Amino acid sequence: MTRDEQVVAWLGSACAGPTRWGTFAVLGEPGAAEIMAEQGFDFLLVDLQHGLLDWADVATFTRAIENVGAAPLVRVPSGDAASVGRALDLGAWAVVVPMIETGEQARQMVAATQYPPRGTRSFGPFRGRAAADDVARCLVMIETAAGVDNVAEIAAVDGILGIFVGPTDLGLSLGLGSAYEVGEPSHDDAVRTVVEACARAGVIAAIQTAGAAEATMRASQGFDLVSMRSDAALLRGAAAEILRAVH
Repeated sequence: MTRDEQVVAWLGSACAGPTRWGTFAVLGEPGAAEIMAEQGFDFLLVDLQHGLLDWADVATFTRAIENVGAAPLVRVPSGDAASVGRALDLGAWAVVVPMIETGEQARQMVAATQYPPRGTRSFGPFRGRAAADDVARCLVMIETAAGVDNVAEIAAVDGILGIFVGPTDLGLSLGLGSAYEVGEPSHDDAVRTVVEACARAGVIAAIQTAGAAEATMRASQGFDLVSMRSDAALLRGAAAEILRAVH
């Protein structure tokens, strides 16, 4: 199977099978991302918004991740068309766009993943081209109360791959703070609203979680892609655990 065929098959089946598990790659070290992918994660999300990476790192990261059998997704720093196209050119199987609140914003980001006449993407024949550009490749993040209010319109945008819930920013938007309790009623109602809208529209529902217990719960709610913590958080936790053991 060629790389393009792998991309098409993975993206095309993301709603059809069991939950796929991932984590964020935020450390500026491709070796760390490769080690995480080797553990059996289905996808790694290379984080250009909050991670310690630059654009020059992306091609190396995406190659390292896909070479050990995981799917490299890339979160761009902001919702602009140039960033979306560049992430695909550098090897992202799909892009994740933060802070989307309206259907029109989502339509613009989807268009940025598609070549004319369907979209506005500039042709860059490096790594992201051919058959893979005929499938949906844009996940937009809902991270605010306004995004939740407009989720049905966002999920119905033609050509969208799915919606990725940013739970911490959503908690801040709902007035709960960043240390909200998982399962807090207003937060959980918002999360359920998103996953139900995705199910009705037939698109991917994705979410970031704090760990295995929450991840399992989110999978039971119907999320297709579930991310657990990050390479930095998992390294920090493992280091703290081994020190506690010896002390």
